Formats: sequence, C-alpha cells, structure tokens
Amino acid sequence: MSLSASIKSIQDIGTPVELIHSFGSRAQYLSALRDLKNQFYREIA
Repeated sequence: MSLSASIKSIQDIGTPVELIHSFGSRAQYLSALRDLKNQFYREIA
C-alpha cells in the first residue's frame, strides 16, 4: 500500500469549516498547523 493510498483527502474529511471545527476552533487549527510545520522542519534540519 502506498502512502498516498493511506492518507485521507481533505475532501473526504469535509468542508474547510468542518475541518477547522474538528480541531475545536480556528486558533487550535492554526496552532496544529504551526506545530506540524515546526515538526516537519525539525525532522529535515
């Protein structure tokens, strides 16, 4: 199984509003994105 086959598409999760609400709030969504970005760059640095 390829990696792309195991990752859900954003469209499968729902609308952008539904995605943000799944994190609890816009602030929590943005925080999660920052954390993901920081983790990604920490791994490749």
